Amino acid sequence: RKKLPNNHPHIAISLNNIGLIYKDEGNFDKALDYCQKALIIDEINYPKDHVLKAMTIENIGGIYKEKYLFSKAQTYFLRALNMYKSVLPPNHHFLTDILNSLGKVYCDQGYYDRALTCYQKAFAISEINYTNDHLQKAQTIENIGLLYKTNGMLEKALDELLKALDMYNRIYSNKHHDIARCFGHIGLVYEASNDLDSALNYFTKQLNMDENCLSDDHKNILIDIQWIIDIYKKREEFKKAFQFCQKKFQEKKTSLGENHSMTLAIFMIMIDLCDNPMDKSNYYKKALSLYENLIPSDPYATIKCLDTMINFYLKSNEVQEALNYQIKMIDLERQLVIDDHINLALSLERLG
Repeated sequence: RKKLPNNHPHIAISLNNIGLIYKDEGNFDKALDYCQKALIIDEINYPKDHVLKAMTIENIGGIYKEKYLFSKAQTYFLRALNMYKSVLPPNHHFLTDILNSLGKVYCDQGYYDRALTCYQKAFAISEINYTNDHLQKAQTIENIGLLYKTNGMLEKALDELLKALDMYNRIYSNKHHDIARCFGHIGLVYEASNDLDSALNYFTKQLNMDENCLSDDHKNILIDIQWIIDIYKKREEFKKAFQFCQKKFQEKKTSLGENHSMTLAIFMIMIDLCDNPMDKSNYYKKALSLYENLIPSDPYATIKCLDTMINFYLKSNEVQEALNYQIKMIDLERQLVIDDHINLALSLERLG
């Protein structure tokens, strides 16, 4: 910015990149702000239709999708798709990605026929561009499998997902998160088919691979752990679920530290599985102490912990304990929100 004009195209590229970093971190409001600023600069520098402008519009659509604003995401994806079509060859590989993104948004809104059409178009373009195995082809096949699963067509879903898995295995020479994700999706199909043994097998494969591919504190690992616990619960193997969760808690405690948000999230799942009221109470008190000393601090996580504790003590008829923690929760909420905030109102109502 010191050396370039305020509306230089390179500034737009940088703004886009910053926006995508915030998106990856889950800070969608900041991500949207940066990408929208990039689009303003693109509008100044480029004609009505331009590839770089379409890429920015596609990025904005992706952020809206992550915010679950599917109608807005659809609008931006369609705008990007039409722009790509006007400036690129009809079978350009950019079209595959945007069609897949649009298909996912249609699926999220329940427009399954439209989603399938998008995926089929994306796959047809990939077939033209890549005669052999390719990541775009594998991802599109996986999306088709997930669509079939959503529609309850479980045999078709499993067939497509196994095809995708085979292709991922041929593409990647080593372990990769794409393979892990596909393991998980196959597990979901088996779970929906009530084949819990196979579901557990694939969820375990997913977790093992993600633990080798991703950072120790990656959010996907927590999801993997939760899916395995859900299967144990469905099998009514609560002791196994608790022991598994306890093991993962100890692992994260060693690798990340006791007062890390990932470690604490697993600890809270473990507490929920505990069937001894006295142990459960002690665990909650320990968890609260850790949340209050979390680095970096997260008062909203502390409030969530307090809310869980209050419900536990109320169900246990320990009203005084629940009252003490309710007052503590209200004091913390007052430091964070304005006096007429709905969460504070709900806490005061429960205190009454």
